[in-house]
Amino acid sequence: MNIDTLIADLAKQLQLEDSLQLDEHGYLSLEVNDTLVVNLQWHAADEHLIIFSPLFKLPDDSEEPETLRKQNTLLKMLLGANLFWQETKGGTLSLDNDSGWLWLMDKYPFSVIAPAGVLSQRLLQHIETVKAYAEKGPEPAPARKQVGDDSQVNNQWIQG
Repeated sequence: MNIDTLIADLAKQLQLEDSLQLDEHGYLSLEVNDTLVVNLQWHAADEHLIIFSPLFKLPDDSEEPETLRKQNTLLKMLLGANLFWQETKGGTLSLDNDSGWLWLMDKYPFSVIAPAGVLSQRLLQHIETVKAYAEKGPEPAPARKQVGDDSQVNNQWIQG
């Protein structure tokens, strides 16, 4: 089995009408229920798959005491969730300092996701964790553009 077969099997397990396929860079983007984006990136050199999603944008710097208090509370919650991955189900919460967006990322060696059903289980777990954290933020994650009618898959997923 290789990563292409595994991704094609994922589409079948999720009961998608169309097959999924990584692009020439090993990348695949899915939109779930028009509300969240899930990205998959295959790294062939060391054979691992990264699943990552934007959660929300942190508020811009402010000197208003109430805003600072809310941001401090939010950051404490996020750092606490990251401790030994206890509330992220193995994922890592990360901040892109340039954009201010918070991301959830999971990294899996091929040997871990290769057994039947494991990739779909890990993907669905990632989605549930994203949903739980995305609603804690002040600004929703960016919507992904729909490419066209043929990009809609199973009324929930959009392949990009």
